[in-house]
Amino acid sequence: MPFGFGKKKDEAPAAVAAEAVVQPVVGTSPCSERGCDRQDGAACEYIDRRGRRCATAWCAEHQALFDGHAFCRRHVGTLRAIGVDVVDRSLAPDLDNRAPSLVNWICNDLDPRVRAFLQSEIKEGSGEEMAEERVHLIRTQDGTRTWERSWKLFDHTGVTTRVCVNVNEANDAEVIVRLGRERLIALIPPWIDRRMNRITIPEEQDTEERRIFYDYLYDIIVKAVNKERHAPRW
Repeated sequence: MPFGFGKKKDEAPAAVAAEAVVQPVVGTSPCSERGCDRQDGAACEYIDRRGRRCATAWCAEHQALFDGHAFCRRHVGTLRAIGVDVVDRSLAPDLDNRAPSLVNWICNDLDPRVRAFLQSEIKEGSGEEMAEERVHLIRTQDGTRTWERSWKLFDHTGVTTRVCVNVNEANDAEVIVRLGRERLIALIPPWIDRRMNRITIPEEQDTEERRIFYDYLYDIIVKAVNKERHAPRW
């Protein structure tokens, strides 16, 4: 039975979960990985909000597992981002939409530095604390669907600083970084730009471009937060 969205299941005891061995799912379809000739691929079990199923299948070597089910890499990224245990199928992005997984990917790579930076902004005795909001869906009155994840500082008066990353489903290649309601930057990550234009580069160059990209985003966040929290107020 295809893997859908529903209520949260009872969780197994930690000790049992730790001992469980994750087994690959074996199917009877050709693997969708380019250049793979295996015929034991298991169908990706993702179903989007329109009831459409992913048409790919993946062998044990190339499938991505989530909760014991087989998925393609794109859709397992979607499930890991939005948390299948807390959403229903009506929220599931369309088959070809990368918005929630891209938000999560960007935030996972920024998280250690942004978290450490915001923590350093908390002055002793200020009463401020730091928290993070998981990837969630924001809907507007015009029907626009945007996926967002954020970090925030707050005290007894409310949120004092909020940094968020979002991607709109209508333009799921563009990453937007905001400080509060202010848009700091909107850009397409270099690896996605290359994929859209079918450009291939050496792995070392890709690694370096990603490093530069994340350094750039982090620098923008730091400068904006410093300006908001420390700039002289006349």
